[in-house]
Amino acid sequence: QETDAGAIQGVCSLFSMASQDKSLSGPELIRLARKGGEWLSNQLLADRPPTDFGDWFKAPLALACCGDHFAGNAVLDRILAQFKGAGPGEFVPRPDPASMSFGSIMHWYKTVVCLYGACALGRWDVANNTATAALLSDQTKCGGWGHAGIVSVAPTAMVGLYLIRQNRLTEANQAGRLLVRMLKQTQPAAITQGELFVCWDSERQALMTDEHVAKHHPWWEQRKVIRCVVASRERQHNFQPGLVAAFLTELYAATDDKDYLETSLWLMEFDRSCKVVDGWPSHCKAAWGAANVIRFSPQSEHHTPRWQAVVQQMMSVTSHALVGNAQESGSFGDYHFPLHDVASTHVKPGLLHYDQEPGIVVGEHMVIGTALNLTAEFVYELTFVARALAC
Repeated sequence: QETDAGAIQGVCSLFSMASQDKSLSGPELIRLARKGGEWLSNQLLADRPPTDFGDWFKAPLALACCGDHFAGNAVLDRILAQFKGAGPGEFVPRPDPASMSFGSIMHWYKTVVCLYGACALGRWDVANNTATAALLSDQTKCGGWGHAGIVSVAPTAMVGLYLIRQNRLTEANQAGRLLVRMLKQTQPAAITQGELFVCWDSERQALMTDEHVAKHHPWWEQRKVIRCVVASRERQHNFQPGLVAAFLTELYAATDDKDYLETSLWLMEFDRSCKVVDGWPSHCKAAWGAANVIRFSPQSEHHTPRWQAVVQQMMSVTSHALVGNAQESGSFGDYHFPLHDVASTHVKPGLLHYDQEPGIVVGEHMVIGTALNLTAEFVYELTFVARALAC
């Protein structure tokens, strides 16, 4: 009875927080998602659509999540016609293993988000065994994905989410166990030390720490913003802990392995320790991670202080990073994405847009992400938060 009372109290608290601010209610989030989806489909199904895969790969999942399966399938068909990779289930050529860039590290991330969208649309002609085999052909022996022997948590977690939907739990568990080992087990003091390293040298089985890259990977020395989330810095890749939590919590739901849930809760605690600029778009996946913790945690967890903290975290991130960026058109605007430590440490505090700051070189220190990319991302994340609010 105490557990039931605690669960009821937790759910009541969740609905109470949503009802206090109507802009954060489930129906309002779905309305925003559908408005964003309409704007997105209008851009991509126009007579002269964009030609960069970066503007397309998130759209099938976004349109499936907001309920527009007509536009989602039409967009996916355009992707299949316009972009050709190395084989079925691949949309752009694989990167050269002899070169290193953030885009190369995220190659499989972009591929698998598109396949995840195909799953959500029921397009098994796209998200088929051949496509899955192509993904698995590039899985490292340690269980992750990245580029040229460097594993990144972002593509690893996203591939893991897709593998759950393909009922490939053996391979999903390999990815999950790597992430638990790499993040929580290898970095137990990350929260107190204020640093969470998110890249792994698969050949040497080591974190990409400052000492490690100075010795083995000099290209990475001035790109700590790619390989580590530093809690005290603004303009971080704050999406990474939240994305891993989103995957591991789903994997917990599929396997009942409590290590995954505990690691997810720990990652959300790390995220709460981070300094984040209000409105920072890259914080968005913290809302997804928190939403999955809320949706998939057992009822025995719902009365605990840490679960309540995650509830507040989800609402806060949804408010400042998602809803706060909504525009009247349905778009969520563009965003500035750091690639080099100069963009993280040599810019005035509080800036969301900093391409005109002294010393900033667009393309080298940062890139400007498009409204098409960001809007698609926020559309499906809003629906994941709404899913949590319904519990």
